[in-house]
Amino acid sequence: MKKVEEVSVEKITSEELAKLTEKVTELNKAQLQIGGIEAHKHELLHALAALNNELQVVQKELEDKYGSVSIDLATGEISHVSDN
Repeated sequence: MKKVEEVSVEKITSEELAKLTEKVTELNKAQLQIGGIEAHKHELLHALAALNNELQVVQKELEDKYGSVSIDLATGEISHVSDN
């Protein structure tokens, strides 16, 4: 029968392992948070595009009714825009 050689396994200290594990956990948490932020950003970009389309519809309605004008958002006053 062949004799099995014992292999010596070297290990880091428990304090070093705890420190390493803590940093890996923190890194994973940060990456997860970034993923959540990116997903939220994606949703907001879609909402922004939809709002922009809705604004264009309203602007077209007002242009059809009042012509090429500038509207003061604070007062609703209309200023006619020159064609120059």
